[in-house]
Parts: sequence; C-alpha cells; structure tokens
Amino acid sequence: MFRPRSTERRPRDTSLVWPILLIVPPVIILSVVALYSLREDHAAIDRDARRSAAALATDLARRWGARAGTELATLIASACSGGGLEAQGPTDASGAGLVPLCGLVVDGRIRVPFDYPALPSPPGWLRELTPAQARLWRLVADASPQTDLATLRRMVAPLSGAPSAVRVNAEWHVVRAEVNRDPSPRAAARLADLAKRSVGILSESGTPLSDLALLLALRHLPARELPEALLQDLRQRLVESPSFLSSALVEEAVRVAPGNTGVAGLSARWAANERALALLRHLPLDAERPAEVWLGTEQRAWVALVHPLVASDAGSAPAPRTAFQVTLVPARLIERVFQAAASERDDIPKYAAATLRLGDRTWGTRGAPSASTRPIELASARGQIDLPLAVPSDAVSTFAGELLRIAPQAITARQETPGGVVRLNGVPGGHPFTVVLELTDPDQLYASYRIRLWMAIGLILTATLAAFGGLAATWRAFERQRRLGEMKSNFVASVSHELRAPIASVRLMAESLERGTIQPGERQQEYLRVMGQECRRLSSLVGNVLDFSRIDRGRRQYTFEPADLPALLAQTVDVMRPYAAERHVNLVCAAPPGTTGMGQPRVDREALQQALVNLVDNAIKHSPSGADVVVGLEADPNASGQDAGVPARIRLFVDDHGPGIPAGEQERIFEPFYRRGSELRRETQGIGIGLSIVKHIAEAHGGRVVVRSSPGAGSRFAIELPGPTEAAS
Repeated sequence: MFRPRSTERRPRDTSLVWPILLIVPPVIILSVVALYSLREDHAAIDRDARRSAAALATDLARRWGARAGTELATLIASACSGGGLEAQGPTDASGAGLVPLCGLVVDGRIRVPFDYPALPSPPGWLRELTPAQARLWRLVADASPQTDLATLRRMVAPLSGAPSAVRVNAEWHVVRAEVNRDPSPRAAARLADLAKRSVGILSESGTPLSDLALLLALRHLPARELPEALLQDLRQRLVESPSFLSSALVEEAVRVAPGNTGVAGLSARWAANERALALLRHLPLDAERPAEVWLGTEQRAWVALVHPLVASDAGSAPAPRTAFQVTLVPARLIERVFQAAASERDDIPKYAAATLRLGDRTWGTRGAPSASTRPIELASARGQIDLPLAVPSDAVSTFAGELLRIAPQAITARQETPGGVVRLNGVPGGHPFTVVLELTDPDQLYASYRIRLWMAIGLILTATLAAFGGLAATWRAFERQRRLGEMKSNFVASVSHELRAPIASVRLMAESLERGTIQPGERQQEYLRVMGQECRRLSSLVGNVLDFSRIDRGRRQYTFEPADLPALLAQTVDVMRPYAAERHVNLVCAAPPGTTGMGQPRVDREALQQALVNLVDNAIKHSPSGADVVVGLEADPNASGQDAGVPARIRLFVDDHGPGIPAGEQERIFEPFYRRGSELRRETQGIGIGLSIVKHIAEAHGGRVVVRSSPGAGSRFAIELPGPTEAAS
C-alpha cells in the first residue's frame, strides 16, 4: 500500500520573481517610451510640414497673384480695349476663343455689349397716327408689290405731314419697290443711305428699319464687293444698336465677302458679344464688393469677375450699387494663366501639390494630385488678383457716359481713355483666390520616419524576443534545477531508506551472533547468508551511486575489448539466479544456438554486465511471485550481404511479466532519480538511477536502450549494440 500524500502546503518559491521583475518591466517601459517617441516624431514631422507649407503658401499666393494679375491684365486690355476685332487669341479644344469678354450692367440692364430684345414689339408711332393718317398709311402698307412706282409715290405724298417715323417707313416701301425693279449697285447705295437715316426707327412689325435696309442692301451686292462705308455702318449697328436681325446681317456679310479680314473680325466680335450676352443674362448681380461667379457648363465654364461701381456723392450716405462692370474670363484661360504663373523655382516639396481655389472652383497646378488619391490639406493662403477696368474701344463713350450718370466721382471730366482703358477713382478691382498646399505623397514625407519606425520596431521585437527568450531559458533552468533538487532530495531520502534497512538488519543479526543468542546450526547459517546478501546489496547500491557520480561528472571510463557475449549473458544470469529464487521468480537464459558464432564484439565487459544486472534486477523486483524473467540475446543479419554470418546489430534483452509502463512514462524512466509513485514508501526497492546508468553504458558502446511495454502486458528492455564489424567509440 502507498502512504497518503502529505497535504502540507509548501511555501511558494519566489526565487524566479526577481528575474522576471528585472527583465519584463524594463522591456515594457522601453517599448512604451520608444512608441511614444515615434508618435511624437511623426507629429513633429507633420507640424514642420504644415509650418513650412503655411509660409510657402503665403509666398506662392503673393507671387502667383502678381504674375497671374499681370498676365490677365494684359489679356483683358488686349481683348477688351485694344480695338482689335481681328485678334482671336488662343483657342481651346472646342475651338472657342480663349479671350476675355467685358461688359457693363446698369440698373439690371446690360449696356455693354448692348442687349436687345429677342422678339420684336409693335412700334409706338402706330398709336400716334390720326385717323386720316392711319387710312393713308394703310393704303401704302397694303399696296401690292406689282403696284406702279408712280402710283406708289402718289400714295406716299399725302404723308409728308405725318411723323418722321411714318414718312421713313413709307419711303422704305418706295425704295424696296424700286430695288425690286432695278437691282443695280445703285440700289444698294440707296438702301445704305436709308439705313443711316432710319436708325432707331421701327417698322410696323417692330423690326429695326435700318437693319432691314442693310440686310436688303447686302443681298443686292455683287460677290466679294463690300464697300468699306457699308462695313463701317454695319459695325456701328452691331455695337450701338444690335437686334435679333444682327446675326442675319453678319451671315450675309460673310457670304458677300468671305475673305475680307474686316468681315471676319466683325463676325468674331459679334460671336463674342453673343457669348457675353448669353452669360450676362444669367448672371446674378447683388455683390457689395468684387466677386467671382462661375457660369456655363463644366466643359465651357467661364468666371465672371464682377466689380460693383460706387454710385454716391462725397457728402451723402452710400447708395445701393446699381452698376457693375463685369469681366468674363474662360476657365481654361484662367487655369492656363495660373499654371504659367507656377514655375519650377517655386520650391514646392515633392510630397506636396498646390491647388488654386477661385470662387467655388478648384483646379491643380504643377504636381496636382491625381483623381485616385485623397490628398490631405497642409496649409492655405489667400492672394489677390488686381485687374484694371476695361471696356471695348468702340463702347468707351457709352461706358463713360453711363459712369458720368451713375458715379460722377468715379470718372473725371475730359478723362482720356487711351486704348479704351477707363481709369476709375475709388473702384476696387481686386479678386481674392486661395492657394492650397496638399499632402499627396505621404510615403515620401514620412520616408525617414518609416525607416526609423521599422528600425525601432525591429529593435523592440528583438529586445522583447531576447528578453522572453532569456526569461524562458531562466524558467527552464529554474524548472530543471527545481526538478533536480527534488530528485536529489528524493535520492537522498531513497538512499537513506535503502541504506538504513540493510544496515539495521546486518547490525541486529551481528549483535545477535555476538551475544550468542543464536546457536550454531542452520539458524546461524541463515543469519550469515542474509548478512552476506545485504552486504552485497549495499555494495551494489554504493557502486551504482559511485558510477552515477562519475557519469555525472564525465569521469566514467570504459575499456573495450573482445568479449563472448553468450558467456557474459550466462554468467550474469547465474549471478542473479539466487536473488531471483529469493523473490520466487524463475530466471531463464534464452541464447539461441545461432548466437554462438556471432563473433566477439569489442565491449567493456564489466560495464555491460552492470547494465544487464540493473535490467535483471528491475525485472525481478517488478515481477510477481512465480513469474518468468527471460534474459536473452538476438542478432540482426547483415542486410548488405557483406561479411556473411556476421550480424549487423546485437540485442541483449530482458523480458518480464510485471505491471508494465504507460507510454507517457517510457521516456522519463531513464531520467536520473525518476521513480513512479511515492518517493518514501514503494512496492519495490531502488533509488532511481539504475536505468539512467544503463542508458549511458549503451550509448557509450555506440548503441541504445529501448523499451517496449504496455500496462498489464509486461515490459521488454533491450540493449542494442553494433555488430563486431563496427568498433565501439
């Protein structure tokens, strides 16, 4: 029976606490400090980038505003006030001219370029006619085209006292009839003269009479023969009093003189006026200061630079602004101007890009981010474009007249307007824009930081792995030392127990023999036999302890020489037979006949016999009474075919019918001091070093010791040695 395990709790061993405290907290503190430093490093890089970006954005806004303002001022002055109707300027992909357009809006009406109604309206002179004049006019207006000219002139004569508008309209009917009957060049001159005299007069249908006369004159001109005087009249009509017939006039002029540069300039100017009117008609005007309004579609976008004009006397309160000078600039042109203002010498970092914001539109300059990236704004700064107020050269008088009416302080008397530029007093002309610097390539900005980050992470991981590796090694060493200490304690207890019992028996028997209480005879011989047996047991125990001590210190020496293994096996069995008989175990020697010719391998005879004795001793101690313990010898044949009859390996084995060993214990039984069960009270004797000695002896001979066992089926321990052809080292 086993003694119950003690329930006394051992004091906790704290010898490993200090190594853990000296290793783990410093590594954690180092990691936290390193990560905090890296985060601060990242924040410092970000702050420096934003600080430098703020200074650079301010400088770029100043420089780009000056460059772009100068370029735009030149383009606006050239396009609006240069008077060059033939200049088209650069074009975009759609073919539209990339030139600015200028306009003036007063009291909600577009005055430059002059707006016109899209549809005719009945003239006022019809309502001013007397009944008699109305009847006479009806006769003229309803006259058939086949009416004789003399008859038509007689019908017109009574209208000589009518209003001038009626007389001119009657003359128009007469001239038209004359031209239809005599389509000569003189007819065109007659129509051109009528057009000059009919400016501002509407026909009965509400159509400008001068435009009708000019259109008919152009249709009666020969191809490629457009008089300069007629071209000048046409230009004046388009600028000062355009109408819904102006487009037809331009088309007819182009048909008559397709190669004429004056006509081409006139056509371009009219197209520009139409584009400006289309944009100005949709322009909301309620700004109190210069403003930027985007018009048009995404592909044909324009920006309207609106300048509110001062309309107040010096001593009175400011009046609401009712006049606005507007400069229309194509989006492509303003983008091109700003992109030209940016240069390689602006020193924009490679990790950043600059974008511009004017009004509610944003576009990129050099190094602008791609659409696939999501840039981060670093800094922004506001700049200003200072632009002059300019109007078309052929509309300067109109513009100056309107200014004198609405803002007498804005323009001085007799102010000269060279090149069409009108200099105004106290009218602001600056338009703000914003330069935004964005982070587009974080990898480049944080390149050095990432290198330091990965280096720090590598160092932290290395230090952590090294610390935990050292901690694991310390733990393993601690556990090994703890187990070794426990095993040595158990060893001391086992040795004490194993020594105390035989010594006590020998002492008691010796004292009995000394006192003479045991009479000579069989009883005395039994005492002497037991005393000798216990002395041999003590000698074996001491020998194993000494051998283990020499093995543990590496001082165990072996002497190899040829040996007859079957004889060694038989001798070992004979030595252990009395002990087996005492334990009531049948010890059997199984050496097959084929093993007598296996040769004599080189072994240490005494060491090998000691290993066999230890195995047989264990088998006898663990075998039940009446069981067999078989000690045998086997030889594996030489598979290579060389040295026929000489075995490749030799196996010394010991079989028993004991309780067996679980698979999980079969490796540990060869550890020093390891024994299954209680360390102080066991079913079998021993101190737990016999099998470790067997393992060392087998390995010293170049072999190994193997065990094959299962609970309840007994065990087989075998020492495998190389054959005679393999020398032991």
